[in-house]
Amino acid sequence: PTQHLLIGLDMDRERLDDRIDKRFDEQLRAGLVDEVAALAETGISETARQALGYKELMDHLDGEMSLADAVDEAKRRIRRFARRQQRWFRRDPRIEWFDGSKETSPAVGARLADWIGAPDSQHDGAAAT
Repeated sequence: PTQHLLIGLDMDRERLDDRIDKRFDEQLRAGLVDEVAALAETGISETARQALGYKELMDHLDGEMSLADAVDEAKRRIRRFARRQQRWFRRDPRIEWFDGSKETSPAVGARLADWIGAPDSQHDGAAAT
């Protein structure tokens, strides 16, 4: 048995996509385009150049697409990656899933308290992941 409590938050696709889009928009407002431009000037590895969001913004800075198209493509790639992650982690039987579209703090907190206080558990009670 695992010595860690593994908790996953499941969310419907529409809400997850909306959160991804908003998060990327926040990164743009915080200066992501300037960050990518600075990296392009100082040198960036081919691996880093392919990172989600960076690739599309690099393509924009290289004149290969408009900023709007780069943003749309980046969001699409990030959403697709998130779906692959969901499928991957869903197969792990150690993960206890909670509905991330609802208020989960009380349920997760209760589960964590139960896990820490379980007298017959195999863990040291020091940490949960």
